Amino acid sequence: MLFELDLPMNRLAPATRRIVDDAVADAHRRGQAEVTTAHLFLACARRQWKQLAPVFSTWGIDGRDVLKDVEDAIASTPEGAATATSTRLVCRLAVHRATRLGKTTVDPSDLIAAILEEDNGVATLICAGTASTRRTSATRSPRP
Repeated sequence: MLFELDLPMNRLAPATRRIVDDAVADAHRRGQAEVTTAHLFLACARRQWKQLAPVFSTWGIDGRDVLKDVEDAIASTPEGAATATSTRLVCRLAVHRATRLGKTTVDPSDLIAAILEEDNGVATLICAGTASTRRTSATRSPRP
């Protein structure tokens, strides 16, 4: 398995290292050649659920639905599919974000923020779609 995420392991907080290890193990278990941002998001959400659940709630979406949809998207990715370019860019963004904030390590919040900034990332599209679906259905008036 290719593991070229452009993350300096010596700059990862222990919690972030566990997230990355979980994402790599998940991709490997599925027979996928690359770790995607969806793998990272899922691992981050599982490890940081207490921090992410209130965010989902604030957005008016059910975090469990988001996780299920991301899981489904990962499961539908063909074995051997390679999409690591965007993953490397997201990892670079996480390092840049931490550095810009004056941190010496990349913590899970840097990683999740970078993942959710990815314009066409699976997690971003699912979160945006779920939120817009909720807003649309909440504003519709019932038909007589």
